[in-house]
Amino acid sequence: MMEPATLFTKFSIQTYNNQDFKGDYIDLIRSRFPIPKPTLTDMQIKHLIETAALFALSRDENHRKLALKISLFLLELYKKEYDALPFAAELVLARMGDIPAIATMVNNEKYPDYFSFFSTAETYEDEIISYIKFPEILIKKTANQVSIGNNQWQLTDFQIDVFYDLLNKKNVTFTAPTSAGKSFVVYQYIAERVLKSDSYCAIYVVPTKSLIAEIHEAVTRSLRELSLTPQEAMVFNSADHGNIDQIKRIPKKVIVLTQERLQQLISSDLGLVVDLLVIDEAQKISDSKRGVIIEDSIQELVKQNPSLQKIIISPNTADPHRFPEIFNIEDKVIVHQTQKTPVGQNFFFVDFGKREVNVSMYLQELDQDVHIQTVDIDRVVSDSAIHYKKIWTAEHLLKDKGHTLIYCNGPAECRKVAEGILKFNNTKKSAELQEGIEFLRTHVHPDYYLVDHLEGGVGYHYGKMPQFVRLCVKQLFDEKKIDFLCCTSTLLEGVNLPAKNIVLYKPKSGPRDKMDKSSVLNLAGRAGRLAKDYYGNVYCLDYEKWQSDKDIFDGKLEKVRSAVEKTLIEDIDLLLEHLTKFRKQDYGKKNVETIATSLLMKQLKDPEGTYLRELQIRCSEIPDNKFQRLKKLLKIRANEVEDIKEIALKNRSIDPRLQFELYKELSRSVMLELPMDPSDVDPSDMEAGRAFYNNLMRIFEYISTYLLKEQSVSYKYYALIAKFWLSQMSYKRILESNLNYAENVQKQILTKKLVNKIIDELDETLETALKYDYSRGLKCYCDLLTRVMKEKIDRRTFCTEISTYLEAGASDPRIFLLLSTGLSRNSAVSVYEKMDPNVKDISACIQWLRTNRSLLERELHPILFKEIESLVGFEE
Repeated sequence: MMEPATLFTKFSIQTYNNQDFKGDYIDLIRSRFPIPKPTLTDMQIKHLIETAALFALSRDENHRKLALKISLFLLELYKKEYDALPFAAELVLARMGDIPAIATMVNNEKYPDYFSFFSTAETYEDEIISYIKFPEILIKKTANQVSIGNNQWQLTDFQIDVFYDLLNKKNVTFTAPTSAGKSFVVYQYIAERVLKSDSYCAIYVVPTKSLIAEIHEAVTRSLRELSLTPQEAMVFNSADHGNIDQIKRIPKKVIVLTQERLQQLISSDLGLVVDLLVIDEAQKISDSKRGVIIEDSIQELVKQNPSLQKIIISPNTADPHRFPEIFNIEDKVIVHQTQKTPVGQNFFFVDFGKREVNVSMYLQELDQDVHIQTVDIDRVVSDSAIHYKKIWTAEHLLKDKGHTLIYCNGPAECRKVAEGILKFNNTKKSAELQEGIEFLRTHVHPDYYLVDHLEGGVGYHYGKMPQFVRLCVKQLFDEKKIDFLCCTSTLLEGVNLPAKNIVLYKPKSGPRDKMDKSSVLNLAGRAGRLAKDYYGNVYCLDYEKWQSDKDIFDGKLEKVRSAVEKTLIEDIDLLLEHLTKFRKQDYGKKNVETIATSLLMKQLKDPEGTYLRELQIRCSEIPDNKFQRLKKLLKIRANEVEDIKEIALKNRSIDPRLQFELYKELSRSVMLELPMDPSDVDPSDMEAGRAFYNNLMRIFEYISTYLLKEQSVSYKYYALIAKFWLSQMSYKRILESNLNYAENVQKQILTKKLVNKIIDELDETLETALKYDYSRGLKCYCDLLTRVMKEKIDRRTFCTEISTYLEAGASDPRIFLLLSTGLSRNSAVSVYEKMDPNVKDISACIQWLRTNRSLLERELHPILFKEIESLVGFEE
């Protein structure tokens, strides 16, 4: 006898292939738009809702996607005429296990909770009758519910399958669309383990620093809901010599790190026993900038902690089973994969002609376009009019249609598109928006372009902006205080910016690189978010001109390919040349430098070359003679730097050949430059400040010349900004110093354009040069300096933590405690002098913040106060 699910799938296939069904579904789609607008007959509506109820029981994900859209579109259009539609929609959603979508109906739209998922039935008899009629609902109600502490959560079918495998302490790799609630299920699992364990340590790896703050806040909130005290459980955003003792004192902890910080943690050998490893956005192993470090750091952590539980998360991946192979995970890993999401997505193609725009909707489930409307425009639009097309779409298709993200290929484009939208947008200025505008005026500058844009209800958001600015913009958009937000690739990193609509035009990763299919789908997934929307809308401008070698929205996913494999296969000749003699690579080939550094580090650690044999299996396309030459070159180069092996392995992101050059130069030096301690420099003493700057400048020259191979004297400017940054000056004061220099020394007129140019330069200096390039360079310099001083029997001391101070922008222990709670540097600098000097650890710091609510609310800007409130909560 055929199983019921198989039978339902069979009937669904027959219905799907029926031309009457397709005609009715297309009429339903057309009826959602003004031109043309057919009215569905009673019989069409009856057939469609019956079809949705059937498709909901099918095993085919395409059928289930159709069931979701049919039920929600009918509800949207005909709920006033047909009282049964809300019940029918909840039945369809319940059958598919899309319980969070029912929560949206009940909580946001105030529909009745027909199946008592979130409330109690009016009578016991009503509930029993419901289960007799629909026994599948009883199964979903019991099987999809989890209890963690006093909280109860209704999960989707996909989420619950993943959750129970995790509860059984299985290693799991899972992939699902962006809006499927992947992170949420992991947060709840971590909360469950923390609650039930006497001691626990989880490491949560994310690709970017901007994502650290978001994960830190989300996990902290999950733990706080369990009423756990800071003495019992904590979330940390770093782990190094400065805070390892405090971390070890907390019995249950979650450490959120980028792959760079994880690599540093491993190199420091801090003796941390890890129970759980979460790798978020794992598809980033294909990224030419980060992929190699992700792969190396995860491999090393797994090797050091073979028994830890592994969770690997990725969106839109065809073969998630490959991640364990790439990360050298030898024990069994369970794979979960779906393309289904509780949030539907509508794809619109907006095609610009010479004097008209054609709008069509792509029905992914039928692989068919449906023309919606043609709009005449009053100008000839060239192919290069990218900004105009995005602005036109925002004005004519999306005005008053929900909150919209517009993807831009760089900060300059973000600002230009936002400026165009300002001309028609008329957002009502709320108290919260005015508060955000005033905050940026006082903490950045009154002439900041973002201030003007927010005045008109438009924002922009990109990675090089200071964290406190990004947090402010994100909060305003989350709270729907601004209508349009222009973004760059920060959206690809998992940063949670939910929107009803997203606009795309030839999206790129960075200023030049064409975006791969998986990343485009990840972007599109930002339209519509779980528990917030029924569906999201993706507007693709001139899609036929994207020059993609494949149909991005055809439902077929891309396979995993690590940056290591890609570089070895495609750039083996350039890699061999680079290993023969170091040469700084051009843009687009920086991956060659990264791979060379990675391979040299592995050779130092594994002289027998086991890692190479594994790579040769993974990259079988490479001719054997080239692989043999690679093996020979790695041995030669590793032998040349063997003398500093221990130091090199502590600085794995820097080519050991460059480290060896600096080591030789320091060994030859008669006067070694020892880093000064910023905390010893009196800010009011100009002579001491000048000495500190000169000290930094001389050290930065070494780093620039030997480790970064820069061909400029930019290090002098970087040293000046580093002096301010290390002295714990606020962002506002550093910017004012730069503006004063431009006006009074360079005799420039401070136009709005110049002010914003200086802001951009400062952001780039802080986020890229200081917090990354020179911070890791300082770490290497100090390690080599320690070695050289030992050889010279030089017993002087110096500030060994200067690199940590530079990355954080502080040296005061109170600021580090505040940063450890997840606060931005801007907030930490604003708070630390108000703190009790007797606060010495993180749990005491959180307690002080919680018990000094009135002080903080009185003396801090409301935006800063809200940031603290969201991270630590306040005692009533």
